[in-house]
Amino acid sequence: MTQNDLHRSRAHELVRTLVSCDARLFGGAAFAVKGFWNEVFGISRPIKDIDLVVASGSLIKAMRAIRGSGGQFYLGSALLNDGRLVKGIYEGLKIDIYTDPLYLNQYIELGQRLTIVMETLTPADLLATKFQIEHRTEKDVRDVIALLAMCPISHVDEPGSLNIERIIQLCGERWNFYYACHRFMSDVTECLNQFDIDPGVQKKVADGVAAITRFINQPSKSWYWNLRSRIGPRLTWYFEIQDGYR
Repeated sequence: MTQNDLHRSRAHELVRTLVSCDARLFGGAAFAVKGFWNEVFGISRPIKDIDLVVASGSLIKAMRAIRGSGGQFYLGSALLNDGRLVKGIYEGLKIDIYTDPLYLNQYIELGQRLTIVMETLTPADLLATKFQIEHRTEKDVRDVIALLAMCPISHVDEPGSLNIERIIQLCGERWNFYYACHRFMSDVTECLNQFDIDPGVQKKVADGVAAITRFINQPSKSWYWNLRSRIGPRLTWYFEIQDGYR
């Protein structure tokens, strides 16, 4: 077993330990557990840490469960972040437990969507947590390419599918998210030919980007969206992570 396989196993163990807390994986660990990279790139998704999200009222319960399994926490991180994030260690891996809603480069509220599927967030919400990233890495771009290749677009939260209605909702509520989404998809289009991917998979991803672009450009937008769009990127459209978490 490789170190990455071991880390993926640890992520599985951790989220199962927290089943009573309704914790869900997101970030790199979620993509590793899903196995998207294996199918698209022929390699495992590297894991350096584990990101989890729980309902705001479940944070203490989740911390107790992890402690009972040998994990440790830096309580100062909870104080610094007003209970929105606590940092710790589990089986040698760094863990970050966030509470809903997420204050990342963009604000994302999950609510009842948190528990739609087991272990991870839904494909649509995993995609949203990637689209919101402003300072993205190659791994972030690979994550989105792999997800679009493996999850067909639908209009409901069916197993293994990407519910485009969720992305439409987030893009329609806030111009900031809409703009971030467009910027990320431009990066995906630009990088798609740089990776060693089957041509059929490349076409599937390109078609997915085109479909998402078409759907999020639909005219139904909130009043705040229309107001914010008049200002555009002249005003910073994202939060720095340290503005929400330390």
